[in-house]
Amino acid sequence: MNSSNLYQPSAYPSSKTALLLLDYQNIIVNMIPSPGKEKLINAVETLLAAARKNNIAIIHCIMDTTQDPAATNKVTETWASQYKPVFSANPQLGAEFGGFAPNNCSTDRETVFKRAPGIRSGLESEGIVSYLRDKLGAAHLILSG
Repeated sequence: MNSSNLYQPSAYPSSKTALLLLDYQNIIVNMIPSPGKEKLINAVETLLAAARKNNIAIIHCIMDTTQDPAATNKVTETWASQYKPVFSANPQLGAEFGGFAPNNCSTDRETVFKRAPGIRSGLESEGIVSYLRDKLGAAHLILSG
């Protein structure tokens, strides 16, 4: 690690870097109007290709739309009345956008973390912080989402 400027991405080796892809689910990506949607898709695909080429860990953080939020969560009522029926009728809307999801180009340093609805941050996914710290030894995060 080059400690002269810790704010520069080049200060961290790829082995200590993780890319977090946050909430790139079909329902969200498909709401983006053109040409912004195409620009987003190209940018994320470029970022993914670079991360895979450089053996950077990739963490896909998405909401598990098959779960309900905790009963005490403030979105529980809205989830049950508005969102759950949509995802139940079309589960593909909750899936990660196809071009971004792990595929045959994925490496062994690529994984998916899911969280329950109502949990806003991907970094609150169960086990993700210990995975980043203990398993990957990540000292540098690249966030995209």
